[in-house]
Amino acid sequence: LGGNLIAGGFFASADGVFGKVSNIASFDGTGWNPMGSPALGATNGVVTALAVHNGELYAGGQFTKIGNVLANRIAKYDATGNTWIPLGTGIQGTSFTRVNALISFGGMLFAGGIFDQAGPLTGLASLAAWNGSSWVNVGNPGGLPAAGNRPINAFINFGGTLFAGGDFNNGVFKVARYSGGAS
Repeated sequence: LGGNLIAGGFFASADGVFGKVSNIASFDGTGWNPMGSPALGATNGVVTALAVHNGELYAGGQFTKIGNVLANRIAKYDATGNTWIPLGTGIQGTSFTRVNALISFGGMLFAGGIFDQAGPLTGLASLAAWNGSSWVNVGNPGGLPAAGNRPINAFINFGGTLFAGGDFNNGVFKVARYSGGAS
C-alpha cells in the first residue's frame, strides 16, 4: 500500500520495534513502522487477513481494537488520516469469532471466517460482504453450513468466479463457488 509492504499476524515486534506494531506493521524498504500514528499501531488480537479494496487497505482477524479504535474483527485503514475506521459494528459473535479471509470481488469486500453476524445481519454462514456503507447478506454458496459454525479460510477469484475454501463439509472437497447475488 503506497509502496509499502504490510504484514499481519501474531507478533509483538518487528525488527526490534516493540508494542506499536503488535500484529500489524508496515515495511517501507528500510524499516518496520506502525500502521497509524506511532501511538496507534497495535491490535489487541491476531490479524489473519489483509486485502486492498477500491485502493484502500482492510484488515481482518480476531481483534476488537486496532490502533485506538474499537473495531470488531475488521477495519479499514485511512492513509490520509493515518488512522483506522471500523466497518459498522463489524463481525460479532463468541470468543472464537474471527475473519480469516478478505477479497475484493464484484464491487464489494467479501469477508469469510467463523461468524454468524455482520453488523445487524444474523444467521450468516461465515460469509458477508461490505458494500462501502453497510454489511450485505450474500447468501449461502454451494453447501456452506447454514450458520457460521465452520470457517471459511480462503478466497480466490478464478476466471471471474469467486471460490471459498475452508473447514466445511459440502461434499465437494471443502470448496464452494459463489454464484452471485445478495439478499
